[in-house]
Amino acid sequence: MRLNPFERFGEVCKSILPHHPLGGLNAPATEQEIALAEEMMQQQLPPDVKEAYRHFNGQCRDAPYKVLINHYWLPVYGTPNMQTMASEYSSQRYLEMLLKDDENFGFYDFVEEGLEYNSPIHEVAFHPGRLPFAADDSDSRLEIDVSPPPTGVYGQILKAPIFGEMDGNVWASSFSELIEKIVCSYESGKIFCEVDGKFSRWLHKETNQDLYLRTLLK
Repeated sequence: MRLNPFERFGEVCKSILPHHPLGGLNAPATEQEIALAEEMMQQQLPPDVKEAYRHFNGQCRDAPYKVLINHYWLPVYGTPNMQTMASEYSSQRYLEMLLKDDENFGFYDFVEEGLEYNSPIHEVAFHPGRLPFAADDSDSRLEIDVSPPPTGVYGQILKAPIFGEMDGNVWASSFSELIEKIVCSYESGKIFCEVDGKFSRWLHKETNQDLYLRTLLK
């Protein structure tokens, strides 16, 4: 019987970090943790995202590699002072409240009145319908969009626009698609991850060049 994408992803992680019981991933999130996160964010997670967290509650922050190529996968909920989807969302909402009247920080859709909105995402730095689930070393966020514009897709994965640079773009149509792409590329031998103590690199097999998630998803 073929494993689902999240089970296969777990096998990928265990092959990269075999001495860790879950390959650097956390144990499954409980239904209570998922419900608490949704209550805290006042947003419902897409079904595939809930299913992913029922397999693994993100990754261990002290794992020596980033399971989403060059991004850490955040737990959905956790202990106080722990970086999670719920805590990051709350921090973003608080920051938006502090800066909501400052147009320099890009909390507004830059669309002229009367023109059709053709962007698949809301071109704003923060949006209440975008849930942060991953971050890189510079704290640049990847988000799940549960409230896209008419031209977007529910559950799409996007890079959050940067202040003053509305460069956000859709990276995948769903979290499942993102995980499937990583798993298939690893299983086919196109990519691999080197872990040496506390240092790690995801690489292209053919070129031996550093791999980035955005490049893989193109």
